[in-house]
Amino acid sequence: EVLLAPLTQGELTHQISLNVAWLLSTDKSERKLFYEKMKSFYSVRSRVVHGQVEMDYETLEDGLRAGYDILTAILRKFVTKPSLLAIFNNEAARKNLLSNIALGLI
Repeated sequence: EVLLAPLTQGELTHQISLNVAWLLSTDKSERKLFYEKMKSFYSVRSRVVHGQVEMDYETLEDGLRAGYDILTAILRKFVTKPSLLAIFNNEAARKNLLSNIALGLI
């Protein structure tokens, strides 16, 4: 969350999901799938973290599975592209990248 959190707090789920989708794919169809998967995970995560754990088992399992898939893909991306990890290790470079993603410049 810290790596892919947006520069502002508005629409947190949307912005993190957008950043994850951009990071994990260049294909528009795949990006849409990653975006939806991240939104699903973040919704379940938020409900659990904020004490709203009353949900059916299938919703919880689907959300956790989506989170696992996303986190695994992100780790794989950073391992296979050290130059990308370098961007996220530099706060100014990370903010610039996330700003460009939010503005649709890349």
